[in-house]
Amino acid sequence: MESEGKEPPPVAAAEAKAEAAGSGEFSKKMKVMAAVDESEGSLHALSWALDNLFPSSSGDSPAAASLGRLILLHVQQPLQHFMHPVGPSIYATSSVFESVRKAQEENSHHLLERAARPCSSKAPLMKTETVIAEGDPKETICQVAEKMDVDLLVVGSRGLSKIKRAILGSVSDYCAHHAKCPVLIVKPPKGNN
Repeated sequence: MESEGKEPPPVAAAEAKAEAAGSGEFSKKMKVMAAVDESEGSLHALSWALDNLFPSSSGDSPAAASLGRLILLHVQQPLQHFMHPVGPSIYATSSVFESVRKAQEENSHHLLERAARPCSSKAPLMKTETVIAEGDPKETICQVAEKMDVDLLVVGSRGLSKIKRAILGSVSDYCAHHAKCPVLIVKPPKGNN
C-alpha cells in the first residue's frame, strides 16, 4: 500500500495545521486547581506547578497568550459548637462561635493572599482565582475539583511514612484515588522529608 498521493484524514490535518500555526483551535486552556494549606508541602507544590506547568508568560509569545487558569483552593475544617476540654463538654455561645469563625475566615484569606503572590509575579497573564470551602479537606478537594471541572489537581505531599499515612490518612493519597480528574502529587524537596 502506497502512502504517496494520499492526504491525511481531515481532522488529523486540521489538528496538525493548528498545532503548527499555534492558532489554538484545538488547544484548550488548562484549568489547574492547587490545594493549599499552611504546610510547606502545599506551597512547594504550588511553586512547582507554576514553574513547570505554566510556561514563562513574559512578552507576547504564543505560549503567554495560551495560559490557562489556576484555582487556589483552601479547605477549612468545619467548626464545632462544642469544645472538649479535659473535663465535660462545653457548648460555645454564638458570639464565641462567630468570633472563631471570623478569625478562621481571615486566616484563610491571608493564606490565599500569600499563595497568590507568586502567581502574579511568575505568571502575570494567567488568570488566578481563589476559593475557600468548608468540610473534610480530602473529600471537599475532590468535590470542588469535580464541580469546577478542572483538568488537573495539584496537591502537596507531607512525606508521611507508610504507617503514619495508614493511621492519619493522607489527603494526597485520597485525592489520587477519588478525584475524577488527573492528580499531580508533588513530593517535598529532598531534605524536608
